[in-house]
Amino acid sequence: MAFVAALALSADAADVQLRGVRPGVAEELLGALAGRLVYVKARPATPSRADDAAFLLEEILKKRGFTNATVAWSIPSPSTIVLSVDEGPRTSLGTVTIRGVDEALADKLREQFRSAHEHRTRVGGEGIPYLKANNAGGVRRVENLLHSLGYWDAEVTGLTTTPDAGRGVTDIAIAVHRGPLFHLLVPKVEAPGELPSDVSDALADLSGLPSTTANVNRAQQILERHYRREGFQFATVDMFTEGIGDRTGLTLTARPGRRYRVGEVRVTGTEDVDPNRIARRFREFPGEPYNAGRAEEEVRDLLDTGAFAGIRLEETPQPATGLLDLTLHVREGKPDGYHVYAGLGSYEGPFLGGGYYHHNAFHRLLNFTAGLEVSAIGLLGEVGLTDPWFLETDLRFTTRGFILARQFDGYDKLEAGGGAELSWDVNRFYTIAAHFTSSFVTLNADGISPLEIGPDNYFLNVAGIRQTYDRRDDETLPTNGWFAQLETDAGLTLGDDSVSFLRSEGQLSVYQPVIGDTSHIAVGARAGVIVPAAGAGDLPIDLRFFNGGSNTVRSYRQRELGPRAASGDPRGGESYWITNAEYIHTIKGIASAVAFWDAGTLNRDHGDLFSGTIHYAAGLGVRLELPIGPVRLEYGHNLNPDDGGPSGTWHFAIGTTF
Repeated sequence: MAFVAALALSADAADVQLRGVRPGVAEELLGALAGRLVYVKARPATPSRADDAAFLLEEILKKRGFTNATVAWSIPSPSTIVLSVDEGPRTSLGTVTIRGVDEALADKLREQFRSAHEHRTRVGGEGIPYLKANNAGGVRRVENLLHSLGYWDAEVTGLTTTPDAGRGVTDIAIAVHRGPLFHLLVPKVEAPGELPSDVSDALADLSGLPSTTANVNRAQQILERHYRREGFQFATVDMFTEGIGDRTGLTLTARPGRRYRVGEVRVTGTEDVDPNRIARRFREFPGEPYNAGRAEEEVRDLLDTGAFAGIRLEETPQPATGLLDLTLHVREGKPDGYHVYAGLGSYEGPFLGGGYYHHNAFHRLLNFTAGLEVSAIGLLGEVGLTDPWFLETDLRFTTRGFILARQFDGYDKLEAGGGAELSWDVNRFYTIAAHFTSSFVTLNADGISPLEIGPDNYFLNVAGIRQTYDRRDDETLPTNGWFAQLETDAGLTLGDDSVSFLRSEGQLSVYQPVIGDTSHIAVGARAGVIVPAAGAGDLPIDLRFFNGGSNTVRSYRQRELGPRAASGDPRGGESYWITNAEYIHTIKGIASAVAFWDAGTLNRDHGDLFSGTIHYAAGLGVRLELPIGPVRLEYGHNLNPDDGGPSGTWHFAIGTTF
């Protein structure tokens, strides 16, 4: 059945009507033609304008795969052009087979070839149109991808087409000669003077790497960054490549140009933020050789405060003086807001929380936060204030106050107090933090005897140092890199039975991709020891370590691995260790499956760290990888249950295991 669609620009303009196309397609075709038909539809209908409209529509149809389409025109009235369409059969791109490479590489090459046939006029429900003329572009894309991966002699040696009229497709078979994988030689540098050892070493480290486009470009970037760091902001580096057997030789020719020093630093666009707070981040720049990398790092740090919607750094050279003036054009964002969240955990049960934040407190880019979370086992409320540049240095200072109420197996806890932390990012990977916390703690027995709980009303004071080294590719969903942390602190409880102690906990986690980008393994180890002072009584139960749960040994419920009180409730211990290994495989999209193995122990005394009973777990799970972290449903089977121990445990949790 013929379908008619019309589109008019004004009362005097010609209507263009389509006939002979499927319902729902006419509007899309007219939309694709809209910009090109402005001239035709802006004037009365004439044979020449009707012929132009027919030609344009015919071209669109052919690009959509209707290679034999014809369009006839008629002018039933001075204000109407009718285009009668005979689409004819449509040919879509069928199966694309790549021969001569492994399947993982074939998938990438196949996508490159198919992308050459994609067309923006393709409408919903249609396959990719097949046009013979696009095959040459597809071949170029296949060869370019192989070259970019380091196969510089690769070429497409054959392409065959197999039309299938019954299916309305044309299948493609592509033969590829991949050739050898090229590797880099040490780049040669032609530049005035000698390069610093760190730059020479960075270039030398490229030797032996595959000659991918990324690695080749990295050589040029290393040299460009060096000159920009030294104040040669407008330095140019030309690169020449040469094939030597299965090696790639690089010659870098540097033209440093003039060396600039920083002149004035200005800040514009501020409304609520104190501009002096921004300018002080650049107070050491004037008079120094301009380091573009350092300036960009300061801009990133400013953006990380959350107070800005954007910052543009303008560099204005003054050739007469050799100075480079800097202007920061800032655009402030909404600095404050509220957030609400809810969830469910296998240990916490249902929980609901919310909070308020302000990224520009007191107009000084201080970060104020306040939050409250209520769950089935208690509540946590806290307020905090962070100065990202304490005393205008690179130290970050945070103060916080909190109140915590928890219902544990065998006892309840109420704690209120405050603390402070001073941290320093030594470099982009290594952070050192010193912290102090003071609080008052009340413990109430609810099954466990008071003697096994230990001191139940006391002031707790703890001071310590935490060192963190983080080389993960992502803090929330890591798949590559490693993470290490060591925290050591000293504490004192003041009450009827005062106890002093030393405590140390460490962690090492490694993440490694396997089988392309679809799977990775994660391996982690953790350990902790708390040592009471000689002659001291029992530690309060709340200072002891616990084990078992969704982030430790997953064959046990939270805190239920290890020593028990006479009531059967967990009593905690003074030393523990845990190891975990996971294999994570992406199923589709954000869904993944995991197989894991856990081992760990918890010991009553700190001297028994490596002599206690080791508990093992193995299990499976599924995960959804969301921006907040993985949402996990896992079952851990107990490989060596003790008397009364569970055969296994289900866990539902949010966040990485370790």
